Amino acid sequence: MKNLTIIFLTFFLVFRVLGDDMMKEIKTPTKIEYALPAQVYMLARWPDATILSGEKAVDPTAFIVAFPKDQSWEWINLVISEAWRPPASATMYFIAKEFYDMDATRIEWNHGAYHVQVSQTSSVFTMKITPLKGISFEGKKTMRSEAARQLSRQIFNSESKMHSYDAHGSPIPVAINGLNEKIAEFSFDPTKMKQLSTDQVVVGEAKSKEDEGISSTPPQDKNSGAAAISVNSPEAWYYWFRNVNWWNDGHAIGFYFLKSNGKGSGTPSFVGNAGVNWFQGPHDRLGRPLPIKSE
Repeated sequence: MKNLTIIFLTFFLVFRVLGDDMMKEIKTPTKIEYALPAQVYMLARWPDATILSGEKAVDPTAFIVAFPKDQSWEWINLVISEAWRPPASATMYFIAKEFYDMDATRIEWNHGAYHVQVSQTSSVFTMKITPLKGISFEGKKTMRSEAARQLSRQIFNSESKMHSYDAHGSPIPVAINGLNEKIAEFSFDPTKMKQLSTDQVVVGEAKSKEDEGISSTPPQDKNSGAAAISVNSPEAWYYWFRNVNWWNDGHAIGFYFLKSNGKGSGTPSFVGNAGVNWFQGPHDRLGRPLPIKSE
């Protein structure tokens, strides 16, 4: 009995120490796998051929991926500058329940001296850029952050739009020019970046409304009666471009954000079940999934 008590106490102390270490890692991460949201970390890891062509892979012509396919391409076109977008020959992969029961789409291509990988769930957009030759992302914290910043200026779209609404609820499009330069400003404030102590990865976050000192109540336009809207109004934080986060591990640079393009565009999340059943197939009258057939 005494030996069992000693064994029990030993296991208890070991798990207590491991648990305390894990909590410290979550609160103050020292490695990239703890610094990124779990979905982002998994999306940043490109699957091998056994996954891309294995039993979880869905035929791109299957009707259950018609909507995810359209949505994935819409986000690629919305986010990435025309010069950097994938060629028509690039293959988009559809992987059902790839991780954490999340359905994911993935596409990769080369652009000049870079290899680009874009991976998405229904909620999360992740883009990873790796130099092929002659370019280095290594260096000290400031060098790594500047490399990511300069890359953001190239790869993100230079134009977009927001939507305001007049007194009658009709939408009013508001053009945004120089979007790539604005992202380089929003997401690269020195106070919002740090270098992780264990793996030396540099990570950065976009500035929040509180960081910017923005009131939650938007000013009103005196002429139209609509809320005056801009990239610095409270509504801007419902748009992806105000929430671009990034990392640079010295070998690749990554950008990620939630797929939100305005108030009322859904409730994407880094946690929970938002990415489950993105590839929604047919069900019988009892709610059981029917076999998937390609068109």
